[in-house]
Amino acid sequence: MRPPGVCPHAGDTEDNRYLGIELGDSYQEFLLKVWDIVSQNAVVKNNPGIMFELANEPVHIKGTDGKYGGDGACFINMQKYFQAIVDKIRGNACNNIIWVPGLGWQSQYSGYKDHRIEGENIGFAVHCYPGWYGSDAEQDSGEGNGSSTGGGYEPFQRGWDKQVGPVASFAPVMVTEIDWAPKKYDATWGKSITGVAKGEGFGANFKYIADQSGNVSWLFFTTKSHELAAFKDVAGEPGNYTFLNDPEACPWAIYHWFKEYAEMDE
Repeated sequence: MRPPGVCPHAGDTEDNRYLGIELGDSYQEFLLKVWDIVSQNAVVKNNPGIMFELANEPVHIKGTDGKYGGDGACFINMQKYFQAIVDKIRGNACNNIIWVPGLGWQSQYSGYKDHRIEGENIGFAVHCYPGWYGSDAEQDSGEGNGSSTGGGYEPFQRGWDKQVGPVASFAPVMVTEIDWAPKKYDATWGKSITGVAKGEGFGANFKYIADQSGNVSWLFFTTKSHELAAFKDVAGEPGNYTFLNDPEACPWAIYHWFKEYAEMDE
């Protein structure tokens, strides 16, 4: 579970009064209040089936130099910002698993290697869409994290290693947002194809990178999630595919990959 909406950021309001988040701001106060209430709830507290993603998509934070950004000195304050929330939760004797967000719409984590969140049962919540981390995309998703072109596997792996690798080296990672499909379906946030592992495309390369990392888990999050209720494990016909049965779109690929994961655990 996580709070609704997206963290305040530039362009968030018509008067552009936000440049990002900062220590002691009203949004940190909001998060402290929300998680204080949630972590004392008798149904939620210490429930092994409920995990906490502390916030959704911080973009920039005011760093120690007084400038807003997404890397370097900004992580000194990023650690303090979310450590306070972790401490609030743990102060209520609540030990649910906590997933800490990064910056850059949850694509930037390298600074946490030197400025670590302290405590137990803590990992990092990562978002991953086509075009991010140097991955292939048919169309830029618009956050400024990537472009509409990509080079297949190798740039994706390098980008992942740079931004996510530093935290994956010492803590679990959960990808809490990911989707893809060809642009023609207009059904997903990310526009790309499944492709082939270590070749072109996004989905298969992501799976390969996550599997090779060893401590990366992931789930399915897509724009038109209500359409998934109509999914059937019946192969489509080339030239007559739909969003749900096209092997180059995420529903078909992920259904079968998750099935394979489940069979491996039997």
